[in-house]
Amino acid sequence: MHMKPDSTRVSPYDFAPTVADDNERERDRAKQNLVSLFAMIEGSPDFFERMRDKAIAGLKADGFEDAEEIFEEVFAAWNVNGSNRSRNITG
Repeated sequence: MHMKPDSTRVSPYDFAPTVADDNERERDRAKQNLVSLFAMIEGSPDFFERMRDKAIAGLKADGFEDAEEIFEEVFAAWNVNGSNRSRNITG
């Protein structure tokens, strides 16, 4: 096949789904860690609020400037104010 020197070449890989970049992979790993952490603990609503604060602080310490957003993506029904949660954990 003859191609002009200024023509663009493509390969089958140009049509394959792209692999997530490193930042997205790290973000997904952080989300998985949050799920694992909160799945293994039980406690009062106050305890979970303290755990939430510690988890967000940990994410920020790990360099995630959008730590609150990450937490909210994982636990969308979590109400920061501690009232009217979608799932009643107050009894």
